[in-house]
Amino acid sequence: MADRLAQIKKTTFNQDVYGPAEDSFILADALAAASPGWRKCAEIATQQTLQAHQVNTVDVMCADLLSPLLPRVRQSLDLLVFNPPYVPTPDEEVYRNGLARAWAGGCRGRVVIDRVLSMLDSLLSPTGELYMVVVEENDPADILAMVRLYGFTGTVVSSRRADEELLHVLHICRAPASPPNSG
Repeated sequence: MADRLAQIKKTTFNQDVYGPAEDSFILADALAAASPGWRKCAEIATQQTLQAHQVNTVDVMCADLLSPLLPRVRQSLDLLVFNPPYVPTPDEEVYRNGLARAWAGGCRGRVVIDRVLSMLDSLLSPTGELYMVVVEENDPADILAMVRLYGFTGTVVSSRRADEELLHVLHICRAPASPPNSG
C-alpha cells in the first residue's frame, strides 16, 4: 500500500483521552484502501466525535471490551476496527485508571489484544473482518499463528515506522472452509 497519511477531521477529545496519532492514521489508511462491503460495524469513538459528524444511529455504552455485546451481535459483525493498547508494560498498568490505559498493553503488549482475539469467533460474521493495529514488539507473526488456531487467517496489510515504533495493520478473517475429503 502506498505510504499515505489519513486525515481524521472533526475529532474532539479532552486531556483524558488519547487523541489520534500515527497508529490511528495507519489504520485509517488501511481501511480506506480496503473494498468496503460492511454493514454492521463496531468502533470506539467519543460521543463528541459522533456528534461532530452528526451520527445519531448508534448505541453508546461503556463496557469491558465487547463482552456485553456478545448476545446481541453473535457472529454478525462485518467489520471490527481495533486500535488496542499495544505498548509492552507491566501487566498491572493495564488495569490502572488514567490515560495510560490507552496504550498500556501488559506483557508483550498483548493482554487486551489476546482477549479480543479469543472472542473473534463469537463476534465476526461468516464474512467478517478485523483490522487491528499492532507494533513489532507484539509479535505479529505469533498473532497470525494464534488466529489460525481459532479458524481464522490473517495478513499484514500495512507497515509504517513512527518514531521508535514499527506499526503494522493486520487484516484477519475466517479461514476458507476446507473441501470435504473425497476418500
